[in-house]
Amino acid sequence: MASALILNTGKNGHFSRSGELHSSPEQVDNWRASWEEKGVNHIAIYLHGGLVSESSGRAAALMMHERVFEPAGVEGISIVWETGVIETIRDELHRIHQSKLFQKLTTLLVKKLSKRIGLELAGVKGRSREPSEEQILEELEKDRPFESLDDQLHAARSKGANSGPMDYHQYQLELLLRQELEQEMLKPNQRADLKTALDESLADEEIATLLKQENISEKAASGQKGILSLASAISSLAQVGWQIYKRFKGGRDHGFYPTLVEEILRKYYFADIGAWAWKGMKVKAENMWLPNDQLPLEELHGGTYLLDTLTGYAATNKNLKISLIGHSAGCISICELINAVRLRNIKIQIENIIFLAPAVNLSLFKQTVLAHSDQIQRFRMFTMSDDFEVKDAMLNKAYPRSLLYMVSGIFENAAEADLPILGMERHIGATAPIQDEVWKLVHPFLFRDDGEAILALAESKDGVPDGYHTKAIKHGMFDDDPITQESIKHILEG
Repeated sequence: MASALILNTGKNGHFSRSGELHSSPEQVDNWRASWEEKGVNHIAIYLHGGLVSESSGRAAALMMHERVFEPAGVEGISIVWETGVIETIRDELHRIHQSKLFQKLTTLLVKKLSKRIGLELAGVKGRSREPSEEQILEELEKDRPFESLDDQLHAARSKGANSGPMDYHQYQLELLLRQELEQEMLKPNQRADLKTALDESLADEEIATLLKQENISEKAASGQKGILSLASAISSLAQVGWQIYKRFKGGRDHGFYPTLVEEILRKYYFADIGAWAWKGMKVKAENMWLPNDQLPLEELHGGTYLLDTLTGYAATNKNLKISLIGHSAGCISICELINAVRLRNIKIQIENIIFLAPAVNLSLFKQTVLAHSDQIQRFRMFTMSDDFEVKDAMLNKAYPRSLLYMVSGIFENAAEADLPILGMERHIGATAPIQDEVWKLVHPFLFRDDGEAILALAESKDGVPDGYHTKAIKHGMFDDDPITQESIKHILEG
């Protein structure tokens, strides 16, 4: 068996000379010499998902080589790009979820919002229709908190628009929430409990670095910890309440509890950190394809050097086929590759682009792959149905939705949550909540009726054609699911 070809890009998309995997221009030059000697006619490039470690990226590369490239008889190159922060994000989520401050903020929002969205926890009694703190804290200990409210929401929406949230304007709802929260703070121990929760978070150095203190505490002198500002806390909670309500009213929610988590994180916690990590990953996905003109050897961009080498080899081999395979954020890097081809007017024909659960926003896909589909012979996309997407918990209790839901709700850091993501069925299907001009181009491309299907949804049914099978029912399964791998192999052999 031939050894796997792995290109490791490090900081700023340059050739990596640190870690376990070292890469260099000489390595790529040697690959080309080997292609010429063997008369290689088909080269496939694979990019793993973002936010994973170098060792995980290497493992994915070796698996793709052994299970797909070798059996398909193609020359495979895997690009490992060091971006790993996913475990850090999971740890931060867990730590925040366990904090008393997060649970206090969640409790207050659930009490005041659930009835206005038209939802009610089992066992709620009394004229206020508000769940007790005990009921809410009990729900927060479940792997999938408040799941029964999602069932109610689905049933309400199936009955029509008049069955869901009450009608409010922003000023009206925020005023009502402020008044009710002020009354809540007059109850015994409520203000003291909130102050204690804040003090504990500020005393925890890791939590304190994640907390946007200006939304809940008074500005403190240099080197001093902030103290609870009840006015700031009530005002900011009312604003969060409006954002949550607005998302439900417009069908832009991600379920009851995930939406609360997203908006609490966006207002009070690590949304900026998550967005920073995601933005850094996207910058790296772009940087590896930046021009190498007049750069010294140590600053050459690895992706661009590989692309130039492929372009040169294609000029001498008119039979060369190039296929691109990306998983999750790896698909973002492929979009940036397509953009580099366009900007530099590179004349190269791409045989296949295969996306696996792409974490690409619809606008980037439209501007790159869709805009230059004349240079792409075949496009195929594998992803989960929304039924599986909502079950794929990124972290039980803390965030019971998939990574793509979190990308859409937090990491893209858009002005509003629920940014449309290509790999999410809810954003590309016929019932997508946002059907703007971008969707009107992407949807018919993916659901075309001119013969060859583009989209394969997990879990595929028996009887679908070869090249469309997948049993990947979790986001991380797509590049190591044997059934999906067999479909990729079939496409490459075609």
